[in-house]
Amino acid sequence: MSLETGAWFLPRAFRRSIYSSSNNTGPAEGLEMENYTYGLQYLLFPALATVETGPVRLGFGPYVGLLLAQSASDQQHDEVSLFGAAEDERDDDYSSLDYGLMARVGAAYEVSSNTKIVASALWKMGLANMIKSGSLEKYFGVTQAKARDFLITAGLSFGI
Repeated sequence: MSLETGAWFLPRAFRRSIYSSSNNTGPAEGLEMENYTYGLQYLLFPALATVETGPVRLGFGPYVGLLLAQSASDQQHDEVSLFGAAEDERDDDYSSLDYGLMARVGAAYEVSSNTKIVASALWKMGLANMIKSGSLEKYFGVTQAKARDFLITAGLSFGI
């Protein structure tokens, strides 16, 4: 059994569509769909207890993530403020801390004495509510969002 740790950069993006009124004709007339794309960039620090049985590696453990940056864009603009919020007010929408659990299963095939082909699947379940408050709650009614990620990796491992 071993402990694996490190720092991972994990960008996320999600899209939300809303209907807005371009004039005051009422909710049934004059509605246009607007698509907003949000970007969140986290730095994750995992701590996985790893067990190797032959070529198979199993890992499980917690992680902590720190929000580095966030952005929003719509169909007409590359970068927009979140519903009229000033640039410095955006930090109120998302929690700067994410934490949760990870589980990983992987395998390694030895090509030569110092080289392996490796592949793994990792599932990450966030336990922290990433929504703090602000415009997401006001305009969308969203009060809770937790990170759920599934990652597939493949690569080469070189021994030193």
